[in-house]
Amino acid sequence: MHCFHNLKKMNSQEIIAFVTIADTLSVSKAAEMLFVSQPALSKQISHLEKELGYKLFYRSRRGVVLTEKGEAALKYAKQIIRASQSIKSIGKNSRFDDWDDLNVGYVTEAHTGFLEEGISILSREYPKLHIHVSQGDPPDLVRQLKDTELDCALIHLPSAKASHEIQFQAQKKGGIVAQIPENHCLCRFKELQLADLENLKIISSKKVSPACYSYIEKAFSNAHVHVAFEEVQTKESIEIVSRGKRMIRLTSSLSPSRPGVRNIPIRELRTGFDLVLAWNPDNENPFIQEFLRAIGK
Repeated sequence: MHCFHNLKKMNSQEIIAFVTIADTLSVSKAAEMLFVSQPALSKQISHLEKELGYKLFYRSRRGVVLTEKGEAALKYAKQIIRASQSIKSIGKNSRFDDWDDLNVGYVTEAHTGFLEEGISILSREYPKLHIHVSQGDPPDLVRQLKDTELDCALIHLPSAKASHEIQFQAQKKGGIVAQIPENHCLCRFKELQLADLENLKIISSKKVSPACYSYIEKAFSNAHVHVAFEEVQTKESIEIVSRGKRMIRLTSSLSPSRPGVRNIPIRELRTGFDLVLAWNPDNENPFIQEFLRAIGK
């Protein structure tokens, strides 16, 4: 691996940072995927380039492009990552022998491609593992995590933060959108502000997700915007909006689009509603971390 002959202090994070930027050709996209800040990621690459003694990327306003040496180094960097994963896998059997099940919960918005892909990856790597998947409301999922009825669950950040008994790691950045029937006057906007919803009737799910409801209610309160919240169960609220009843539903920006309904971002709530993987730190199931790795690929 002659491209790394000057290697002294390069660490695995720097290698992963290099490969991720090379694959996306975007520092911002790579930072988002790795859940680090752009300055921190740029610092890792600068340190790596200093250790190697040559530039890996050309930088421009449009993004980044691999240098000739960067192209050559990328091949070896990916080999290093694969070798590292293989070394780690040697000791897996003894650690995993006593476990053959993984129970995964998820909120509605989490039933996306990356969840299915994560399950698929884990199933291929561990053919004997039985993965059980169930959908639920955030309070029920959190309770099941505490009671170790579930090993891990994909839930929203406010619900995860509300419990001090579980750990979590962000998986997808998210915010809040307004689900609005296409016949509603607000559908002419590409983006809304909280003030645009003044005095409107908003479908909420306080009983279904108290922490998420509090997060939304606090946002309106801080913006001094008055709205009328109407308690409606999740499935019923989706049907009400879909039927064009001119009622507005606030939900995760990761929610799928539906016929006759538009998902319009809310400027003040574009962040803070991430999708996270949560688990009980007292749960010793080693497949929790394996699932975390799989969905992060």
